[in-house]
Amino acid sequence: MSQVEVLCFGGAVSIHRSEERPFARCVNYYSVNDPLLLVNPGASRALRTGVWGMGSGSTSGSGLAAMVDPLTEPEFVFLTPRGNDPIVDHGLLGPTYIDALRWEGRRYQSLYLPLWHPFVRMVMMQTQCMGQFTSESVNELIVKRIIVPFIMFVMAVNAWVKNSVILPIVLFFVMIWEAIREGIRIWKGDDIYEQVLLQPTTTSSTDTPGKVKVEKETNATN
Repeated sequence: MSQVEVLCFGGAVSIHRSEERPFARCVNYYSVNDPLLLVNPGASRALRTGVWGMGSGSTSGSGLAAMVDPLTEPEFVFLTPRGNDPIVDHGLLGPTYIDALRWEGRRYQSLYLPLWHPFVRMVMMQTQCMGQFTSESVNELIVKRIIVPFIMFVMAVNAWVKNSVILPIVLFFVMIWEAIREGIRIWKGDDIYEQVLLQPTTTSSTDTPGKVKVEKETNATN
């Protein structure tokens, strides 16, 4: 479930990310004149207050963590109506939601589909036109035994490069930047800590007799 992305367009109930549903991404799209806002108090409250929630449900205090894994996408996205009709704007393929749907499709293609996917799709469409037998042969010999293993190999290499090369390099440069900032701070003499004033301590009355007794014993010995 942590790899599932949830997209809702004008839903009667908005979906949120939680510990029971740890979605990778959760976005609720609503047209501001969608009639279902009248029966969805969470979405209507978010529209009124401007508090649209966070896609992750949590934030991180580390700037590095926010850079490597940004979790700042809102749970609600409110769209300007294009049809100026609540019924028309509520439709998934209507003029309002269709732009958001196309944008999500382009985002999915840019993130998860390889660059050669259009070429592979064209080859598949051409092979389907060559007949059932030829299509099955090409699919078995080329697609399943060559193209699919090659794509899986490239995806594994990309994941390895991301986790073993890119992320350590980013961490290394961030550490260098933090060291430079610390050196500049020390050179300027800036103090990032607040000074603590220590209160003078007084000798309690219970310690005084003991001290007098020790002095008396010393004098008696002399």
